[in-house]
Amino acid sequence: MNIHCAVPNGDVAVTVSPGGEVVTLRDDGLGPDQAAGDGNYSGEWSPPGAGNFTLTFPDGSVLTVMAASLGASPSSVMPGATITASWAAIGVPSASDWIGIYVPGAPHGPNQPSLAWRYTTGTASGSVPVTIPATLAPGTYELRLFSNNGYTRLAVSNSFTVTGCTGSLSASPASAPAGGSVTGTWSGICAPAGADWIGLYLPGAPNQPSLAWRYTTGTASGSVPFTIPATLTPGTYELRLFSNNGYTRLGTSGTFAVTSP
Repeated sequence: MNIHCAVPNGDVAVTVSPGGEVVTLRDDGLGPDQAAGDGNYSGEWSPPGAGNFTLTFPDGSVLTVMAASLGASPSSVMPGATITASWAAIGVPSASDWIGIYVPGAPHGPNQPSLAWRYTTGTASGSVPVTIPATLAPGTYELRLFSNNGYTRLAVSNSFTVTGCTGSLSASPASAPAGGSVTGTWSGICAPAGADWIGLYLPGAPNQPSLAWRYTTGTASGSVPFTIPATLTPGTYELRLFSNNGYTRLGTSGTFAVTSP
C-alpha cells in the first residue's frame, strides 16, 4: 500500500482492525518505497486470514479490505485423483476466477503456467474438485486462487502431498474349490481404465497367457468376484492386476489354494 502526503512529516502509522496491528509507511526509498523524500509513503501488509479488515489512516480516512481464503483437502492424494478446493470472501467474484496447482514458491504469470487449473463457480465462496494430473510427480503442491482470467492472486491454500502410484491387489478367501470364486480387491490405480483387468496365474509363470481373466470395474479401487475354472488343477495360484488391456502389471495378490470341487 502507499499514500501520498503533500507535506511530508515523518512516518505514517496505519492501524488495522480487528487485531490492532500497526503498519508503518515510510518515505525512505527502502523496501517497497521507490524513492526517498518524494512524498509517497509505502509499506507492506498481508491479511492474516480471510475476512474484512479496516485500515485507518492518521487523518481518519479508512480503507476496507476483503481478504479471500483458499483451502485444499485432503492433505494427501494420488495422481489422477481429485482434491477439493474451497474458497471464501472473494470481494468481486467473476465466472473467470480460477484455481491453479503450483509447487510452493514457484512463480506464476503468463510465462509461468500452472501445472493444472480450472474455473471456480464464479461465486464469492464455494468449492470445486480439482483433478490432479495422472502424470504429476510425487511431491508437495499448493492451490492458488486468481481473479478473472488473470494473475492477480487472491489466496493460496495449505500445501498438500501427491503420493506415488502404488497399486495393490489381494485375493480372498485363502482357499476355494475349482468352479468356485475368490474376491479380487484392488486399490491405488492412478489412471484407472475400463479395460484394466485381472488374470489368474501360477506363481512365477509368465504374464502370457493367463489361466482365466476378467475386467475390473474401471475404478481406482474396488473389488470383483473372480470365477475359478472348474477344470483348474488343484494347487497354489495368484491374481495379477494389469492396465488397460495390456500387460503393464499394477499389482499381484498373495497366493491362495484351489482345491478339488
